Amino acid sequence: MRTNFLRPETNYMKRSTKVMLRKRAVATQAPQLLHEGWLGGAGSTFLHLAAGKGKTSICAVLVEMGMDVDVPDPDNYGTPLESAAGGHLDTVKWLLKHGACPNGWPTSIATPLISAAVDGSVDIARALVDAGAEVNREHLRMPQTALDFAEAYKVKGSGQDTVADFLRERGGIQPYVDPHDWSKVPGGAYIQHIEQQIGSINPIRIKSQATEDCSFTVRKCAISPICHGRKRWSNEEYKLILTAGLSDSIGAELAMCLPWGWPLNTDSLKMPQFNWPVTLLTRLANAAKDDGLKLEHGFIIDIMHTALKEVEEVASVPQWVFVYHESLNIKRDSTVPDTLLLTPIVRKSPIPVSAGLSTADKKKSAKWKALAVPLDK
Repeated sequence: MRTNFLRPETNYMKRSTKVMLRKRAVATQAPQLLHEGWLGGAGSTFLHLAAGKGKTSICAVLVEMGMDVDVPDPDNYGTPLESAAGGHLDTVKWLLKHGACPNGWPTSIATPLISAAVDGSVDIARALVDAGAEVNREHLRMPQTALDFAEAYKVKGSGQDTVADFLRERGGIQPYVDPHDWSKVPGGAYIQHIEQQIGSINPIRIKSQATEDCSFTVRKCAISPICHGRKRWSNEEYKLILTAGLSDSIGAELAMCLPWGWPLNTDSLKMPQFNWPVTLLTRLANAAKDDGLKLEHGFIIDIMHTALKEVEEVASVPQWVFVYHESLNIKRDSTVPDTLLLTPIVRKSPIPVSAGLSTADKKKSAKWKALAVPLDK
């Protein structure tokens, strides 16, 4: 029996659903073909292809054959729903009905909602949001939300303006474009300073902690290309997560540099392998506030410290050093607190505590690439 019906040279998409139904036996005998890319080997699957063409009945056959409705593209972690969201409402509804996650994977570069925004498909955008899609989730290679993409693609004149209006109605923002008023936000003067020196800060809090004696938030900052001397965003850009309001208790704010591709969305923040930097900053903040842990430039902390040992995901980084980085503290007046950047030390042998100051001094003016936590998916 021939088994090449799942190969590209058979002009797959021109075959009818009836033909596909007759070929179920092939998938039974060679199930690995269902998990290959439609071009052969790794890559976008047949389900991505069918969804992207709006072939709902073929999607149904493929899922019935055993394909995962959320099978990821190995190149960008995009799901079939993202492929369908570029203009195929019936397929989108079918995929959602059969369990497709409206956000895609936590590590998806783009999202189905972004795809709908680019295409100008307001009915698809509405279906996704009604199904629970995160309206302000960001692209993992650019600091942009679905609303940003709708605005950027308005020039196509094919419904993007309607999608933009809908997203705003549902709480959509352009977090790194819209002006922010921090005057009534705890730590507002500090946040404004960081925006002026580093880049825009997303007004949506990643984490908030409020107690009787201390209130602070953890927020996300998109490091401006100007800080790199670049004119455009690239895959090598970085972002900061930082506290705001903590200085009222310990006299300084804490920050950590992450690659822009580090997922910090609603889904990924439920996953220890991605949310641990936020957890770590929070634990250090509480240790400084409650236990008197003295955090300062040159202070080295290792994974055996009580503030770190329960955060299992930091095991790949044996030591950390606090750095008074110049770019975070430049042009800072007396009303704005210091920022201490928690920086990974990756060496085969540990650095002695006595060398902490010299180590931190070397990193005071280092580029973000040398300061960022490595992303290991």
